[in-house]
Amino acid sequence: MHELDNSLQAQLHDLGYVHAVTEEIRRVAAALAVNPLDEEASTSLWLLVFVEAPAARAALSRACALDIVDSVPDCTTSYPTTGACIR
Repeated sequence: MHELDNSLQAQLHDLGYVHAVTEEIRRVAAALAVNPLDEEASTSLWLLVFVEAPAARAALSRACALDIVDSVPDCTTSYPTTGACIR
């Protein structure tokens, strides 16, 4: 069970990072929509696109690839006649 907790924590961490990068991209895009010549926003966008986005993409790939063992019994073999398990 401890292994599952660590896997879920790692997955949540990766997804949180992806969310933070996404929100920052939205913020910078909004700033550039208001003022396309904003140097600070332009620099931030460059860093986001060339540094943070590839790292976020890797984190998302890790989170999606995480194989979590399903501890719920299979309905077709555990309860073949009762229908007690709903998928």
